[in-house]
Amino acid sequence: PLPGASPPPAATAAAAAAMAAAAPSSFTLDVSNCEGALCRISCAATFPLPPRALWSVLTNPGGNAAVFRDIRAQTGRTVVKEDGRVRVVRVEQEGEVRVLFRGVRFTTRLEVTEDETDEDALVAIFRLLHSPVLSHFDGRWTLSPSACGGTLASLTQDVSPRGVPRAAAHVPLLGGAVKGACARAVRRMLEDLGRAADAVAAIAEGEDGWGGAVARLLATGG
Repeated sequence: PLPGASPPPAATAAAAAAMAAAAPSSFTLDVSNCEGALCRISCAATFPLPPRALWSVLTNPGGNAAVFRDIRAQTGRTVVKEDGRVRVVRVEQEGEVRVLFRGVRFTTRLEVTEDETDEDALVAIFRLLHSPVLSHFDGRWTLSPSACGGTLASLTQDVSPRGVPRAAAHVPLLGGAVKGACARAVRRMLEDLGRAADAVAAIAEGEDGWGGAVARLLATGG
């Protein structure tokens, strides 16, 4: 978890209330065909946090299951390499999908390169190492200052569900349905991140800096 003492119960309750009440930030999302995967999802959104604060939410060493509905837990994290302001980590997460009206849990392993070389363009590049539900899941986050003092976040990711051939992208009904499911998953993630950003901004009004607000938000997950 982020450095600092555990927040008191009252602060944790306040963070949870802010998270529930906050509205997600607006965003754009586009789905297209791409080489080597079923589809490419490109999106951009603005958030009411400085890039460094939003970066702390996305790259929290303790995981961010408190933020994203589709992540149940972070079950492993190993720093593979650290060179100045560039860090390579391998992360193991437990997620859940709905199959025949019941939840099925699965484990995904990713390698993430966290590049903090440029404060005006914080970059996280991720690639899939293993997943029972995905055969391709590679992408890139870039966080930059926005004109209004917050963060402009852009995400590009290439996705292929396991068992679905890339040729399905050219079959109207099947390709459209699978691409739609991928887009909905990204939309849920952006909505969750938007609520988290709004909640952190609300909590930060009574905090000494953004770090304490981010820590309190992440502590609401347990």
